[in-house]
Amino acid sequence: MNKIMTVLVLLLVIGGGFYFYKMRQNTPAKIEVMKQEEKTENNGDDKVVDAKKKSYSMDEVVKHNNASDCWMAVNGKVYDATSFVGNHPGGPAILKGCGTDATKLFEERPTNNKGPHPEQAREQLAKLYIGELSK
Repeated sequence: MNKIMTVLVLLLVIGGGFYFYKMRQNTPAKIEVMKQEEKTENNGDDKVVDAKKKSYSMDEVVKHNNASDCWMAVNGKVYDATSFVGNHPGGPAILKGCGTDATKLFEERPTNNKGPHPEQAREQLAKLYIGELSK
């Protein structure tokens, strides 16, 4: 009986940890995009507004300027990089772009003189897309 209880508690702890890990990976902006994509998939209605077509002003981007809330604009598009900050291969260099138009940082990488980010970085950036930068 004691072994069964131990196994059940262990499974509960592991399951709970996994749940909170997954929840932490989803920022409010990403959750909204996922909801909109689910609506589109479920009913096929072309009239459903695509959350990825949302427009943000630079004033809005500037508000998201730290490691726990990091948005940036790159080439006229807005990205929520919050979930990627801890995984950035260049370490804290990504924080220089939080809350800014980070186009020059992304394209030139002036801190290490390596030139533009490679294709793999562009693919990662695309996953973080939340909308267009309004003019």
